[in-house]
Amino acid sequence: MPDVSLWVLIGITGRMLGRCRAIQFREDLAVEGIGTGWHGFTLDLPAGLLSPRQASEIFVRREGDGAHLPGSPYVLEPALRIVRDQ
Repeated sequence: MPDVSLWVLIGITGRMLGRCRAIQFREDLAVEGIGTGWHGFTLDLPAGLLSPRQASEIFVRREGDGAHLPGSPYVLEPALRIVRDQ
């Protein structure tokens, strides 16, 4: 149902962070002919939630049936790697 706005659930590494409605315009979807293009979403995250030193698995699921959206889960690799001298 590409013309229906969905509610999505967002979480990181097994922890549910919140839900939001996918009603923001995404030009890339409109150009590709995927629905109306009004399927983007934003969820503000608390500061310090992600560690730059460890990977985080981010998931986005449809609220109705819990199915993962394409690309979910996504592993965000660490931004910093500590290398110890041997």
